[in-house]
Amino acid sequence: MKTKDMNLEEVTIVILSRDRNEVLAKTLIYWSNFNISVLILHNSNTPLPLKKIPTNSRYYNLNVNYAERAGRATQLIKTPYAMMSSDDEVFLPSAIFAAVKLLGNDSELVSVGGQTLAVSRYDSRYNMTIPYKFNLDYKNLGNSAAERLFTHFTGPTGYRNGSLYRVIRSSTLKQVLIEFSQLGAISTPYIYEATSEILINGLGKSYYIKDLIWIRNWFNEPIQNNQWQRNKYFFQWVESEKVEFELWKNRLNSLLCIEPKKFNELIDIFKNKRASSESNEISKNRKLRSKIPKKIRYLITRVLRRNIKLVKLEGVVKNLKEQKLLFELSELKLAIGYMTENSVNLTDSD
Repeated sequence: MKTKDMNLEEVTIVILSRDRNEVLAKTLIYWSNFNISVLILHNSNTPLPLKKIPTNSRYYNLNVNYAERAGRATQLIKTPYAMMSSDDEVFLPSAIFAAVKLLGNDSELVSVGGQTLAVSRYDSRYNMTIPYKFNLDYKNLGNSAAERLFTHFTGPTGYRNGSLYRVIRSSTLKQVLIEFSQLGAISTPYIYEATSEILINGLGKSYYIKDLIWIRNWFNEPIQNNQWQRNKYFFQWVESEKVEFELWKNRLNSLLCIEPKKFNELIDIFKNKRASSESNEISKNRKLRSKIPKKIRYLITRVLRRNIKLVKLEGVVKNLKEQKLLFELSELKLAIGYMTENSVNLTDSD
């Protein structure tokens, strides 16, 4: 089926954005190509002008934190299915369509994910990699919340993430966003990722299709502001805020209703895997900072970006096919073109 013939009216793309007006506007142009609803809850001192908001987008500029905007989103999602999205990343419509079809055919599934491609920049060129290969054959069809969480948090792949970026039944996503709305006072922004990994998998069954769905942006600087302090990791919060951590656990299990001892065991597994993953990230960041100061890295990036005229991603189509991933080449070219603001040299022969 051609992209233009796909009916995605049952899906809402939900974007909670902070500032970055130019990045957000570019992403909305991408979504204007498809028959899909986009909901934006922005926090910016300078709202987007009306002329930059496509007809398929509903835009709200709210000068409140992420938690409060998440709560507001629950009142505004009107479709049966929804997806959370960053303001600088996109999804491919054919994969969304396939996920919705699967959800429509299986009432026990609450979320369907797909495969990911990450766009990064090295020197004067863009490159692509296939991360999260642990999702290639992932399915989580246990009949109880405890069984599903055990499946999600164990295995040889290490820490799993990305559950929030699946196609999710809106009734389930709203439960997650309501919990998000209670987290505004917590000092680590990683609490939202942790919460979504536990709730989405605990609340129902999930499945990953072979379709390429998520195009990740690994070249923009991550958001960092006074409400989003990335230098405090989840495991550090757990160690320093034990009372708050216990309250958070209790709220989650009030939704999942797992036997308390078993739930604590599952949280310990999750906590340990998360701590290992975050400790490795801290170590890598320290090595990078010791080599090149952040200010110099930023200036180098600015110069290199001006020199990039062509996106040529040799071998990407071959790699996708080797992994037996499903994708539409025209959709991939369109997504990369919007993300990088450059011409894309991407053919079946690359």
